[in-house]
Amino acid sequence: MHYHPYYCEENIWHLAKTLNRSGAVVLYVLNKKDYSKFYWQKTSLSATLPVFWDYHVLYAAPLKSGLRILDFDTRLPFSSSAKLYFNLTFNLEKETPDPNCLVRVISAAEYVQHFFSARSHMHTSAGVSLSPPPPWAPITEGDLFFSTLIDPKNEAVGNLMDLASFYQSIDLNK
Repeated sequence: MHYHPYYCEENIWHLAKTLNRSGAVVLYVLNKKDYSKFYWQKTSLSATLPVFWDYHVLYAAPLKSGLRILDFDTRLPFSSSAKLYFNLTFNLEKETPDPNCLVRVISAAEYVQHFFSARSHMHTSAGVSLSPPPPWAPITEGDLFFSTLIDPKNEAVGNLMDLASFYQSIDLNK
């Protein structure tokens, strides 16, 4: 399986392409103001200490047992129920959801077919890499630019909703 730290958008693209699961979606978690707080991330010193991501990308697969979240960067099981994942990752039982935290929902099939990332967002203005790139080539065949997906003002791609609305839309009985 393709995985490289700090390239969640490409990791999830490869996962979606490999799994090719009907009804699956890709979730871009972003923030209108700045960063979103994520708990239970591997880059944190502890599961109870948050990390702050400007965006993070997840894979969500609908199963008979309910929506499952696949996240390479979580300390939770790689495939977790959406209820468990969102409760713990965003500490929803103890904290009010950040109204600036947004979730963009895109069909996994559309994402695989159209995603484009030349990795320019991973370089400073001087061209210095913020994190070593993955060993595979950039994904440059599509026309759905990474910058479009993380733009909180762009409502033309996928379904964009705030974290609380997204959480309420999940069937929590499964």
